[in-house]
Amino acid sequence: MKRSTDKKEKDLATGGQAIIEGVLMRSSKFTAMAVRQSDGTIATKQISLIPVTRRYKFLSLPFIRGIGVLWDAMVIGIKALDYSARTVSATDEKPLTNRDIFLAIALALLLAVGLFSLLPLFVASFFNPIRQNEGLFSLVEGVVRAVIFVIYIRVISLFKDVKRIFEYHGAEHKSIHTYEAGEELTVENARKHTTIHPRCGTSFLALVLIVSIFIFSLLGIFGTLDFWQRIITRLAFIPLIAGLTYEIQRFSARHLDSLFIKWLALPGMWVQKITTAEPDDDQLQVGLVSLKLALGMTVNPSELSKDIYMHDKEEFEKKIKRLKEFLKLHDYGAILLSKQYNFAWLTGGGSNRILFSTEDGVGSLLVTKDKCYLIADNVEINRLLEEEVKDLDVEAMEYRWDDDKGFENIIKELALNGDMVSDDGAFGTKNVEQEIAPLRWQLTSWEVEKAKRLGKDIANALESAMLLIEKGMSERQIEALITSHLMSNFVEPVLVLVGGEKRGRIYRHFLPKDEVCNDYVMASVCGRRNGLILSSTRIVSFEKNDALFEQHRKNCYVDAVAIGNTIVGKTLGDVFDKICQAYEDMEYPDEWKKHHQGGLAGYRAREAKAVPNAPLRIESNELFAWNPTIAGTKSEDTILVTEEGRDILTVSTGKWPTLKFNVNGVEIERPNILVKES
Repeated sequence: MKRSTDKKEKDLATGGQAIIEGVLMRSSKFTAMAVRQSDGTIATKQISLIPVTRRYKFLSLPFIRGIGVLWDAMVIGIKALDYSARTVSATDEKPLTNRDIFLAIALALLLAVGLFSLLPLFVASFFNPIRQNEGLFSLVEGVVRAVIFVIYIRVISLFKDVKRIFEYHGAEHKSIHTYEAGEELTVENARKHTTIHPRCGTSFLALVLIVSIFIFSLLGIFGTLDFWQRIITRLAFIPLIAGLTYEIQRFSARHLDSLFIKWLALPGMWVQKITTAEPDDDQLQVGLVSLKLALGMTVNPSELSKDIYMHDKEEFEKKIKRLKEFLKLHDYGAILLSKQYNFAWLTGGGSNRILFSTEDGVGSLLVTKDKCYLIADNVEINRLLEEEVKDLDVEAMEYRWDDDKGFENIIKELALNGDMVSDDGAFGTKNVEQEIAPLRWQLTSWEVEKAKRLGKDIANALESAMLLIEKGMSERQIEALITSHLMSNFVEPVLVLVGGEKRGRIYRHFLPKDEVCNDYVMASVCGRRNGLILSSTRIVSFEKNDALFEQHRKNCYVDAVAIGNTIVGKTLGDVFDKICQAYEDMEYPDEWKKHHQGGLAGYRAREAKAVPNAPLRIESNELFAWNPTIAGTKSEDTILVTEEGRDILTVSTGKWPTLKFNVNGVEIERPNILVKES
């Protein structure tokens, strides 16, 4: 169906920009902001603004309206950045005043004019042969301007905070694409769209470069200009170029099928490959919420929360398919999964746990060639159905809690005794845990997102807690502090080790005691959410101890070598050899013998440990946690391995000092010791 002109105009009025941990969206109805807060929830603000082009009629005229639109964009953009900064930092600072905004715009314009207008002019003036040819001079000047622009974009893209903004920029574009495609504004629909958009501000800037070359070349009609005349024209023509470029982009947006328009848009599209990045689902959700508010749509409260326990039916079906293929391959009739880690894996994060002290659960999943059954007693069955396997295609089988043979009778009733296997050898069945474990190891895309969220939350919880510890606290007090922070971030503390100067330098697994920490504290955690378990270690020193710092540097080097050599296709044995060599290089050749070095992680803290000649091959989308130690120091974080490389999930929050190492041409950061001098 052909769109109406009115619909096209509304589409053209819909756009946005990335802000700090969020997205600003504008439509013909509202301007809205959505920002992801530190607790995972989304803060929103919806305002109704009258554009300057409506307040002053002459500013709505062609070739002039572009200036008004740009002015509005700058004012709203600065207000949005101010709002997002205050929201993310959770401060009570007052919003910027109109005077502050005006000064910010003035400063930004001065910097932009100096960097992208006067500097290219100055550089081009050094080329003597072109000074007398205004057209050639403008071309060289334009090329210099483009080079400076691309270098500037590339340099700022290296900063961590800017990378996050570029990811939200991608989320903004994907959200707009979803709306323009007439699709429901959901993460699933937005995920498939490109991060590149023809009406992007980046494309506008690239088009400005092209238009400026053309405009300044035409000045040659009036003769050759001297240096100062060129400066005056560059400054005076800024409004004209901006207005003309706006009209060209506006026209282009209506004629995207034109071959010439596609060619004209190419430079902007290329630059967007730098200024946008693939967002995660959390960021997409922020973009979609902002867009909905801008369009005047209703946003459900659930969309503003960080639903870290969501099940995914498609993921469940994929895993059921894996299990059925396993059954078919080995000619088994059914498999019974009772272990907590297998229950969590299959259900996408459901828990059949009551006690922390056992890996056995209080409910089991029985997967046959045709169905999946949930088997539990009458005490647990309803809770498991309503909270742990909600919306998943399972059939409940219930027995009375006081019937010792109830579970077994259900199995007999289903006539599966002869060819049923299990993950724990229940009822005399064959235990196939080792055979099915590899099914858990390669994460689905949904599991990857959950692991990334978990990694950030563990790092934030551990580092925030460690920043609060004080000299003289006991190991148990510090354990309580860390545990509290983990649980506040919805992370189950599977393991919390805390060692002070006495026990931390003797033992590798220092379960907290009443020992007081006066010199330093080393803390290691394993945190679980949705069944996935990630690990991390941090050290705080109450004094600058050069010997300790040097030892830790060497320890971190070993860890960096392990991370740098965790490459798809290599074996655990290969990485183990590199670890041993790194210990030797750091003059600790026998240290690896005193503690395991870590290995494959996932639904168990260590799914498989690295040992000499271990044949297990590293696959894409697997988790690894290396934990090399030297008596008194340890370096440990959890990484995700992909075909492209490695992503440290429990990455430092920016509040923690780091050490940098170059391994195989890749820079790897490891957490240093934080000094808290009294």
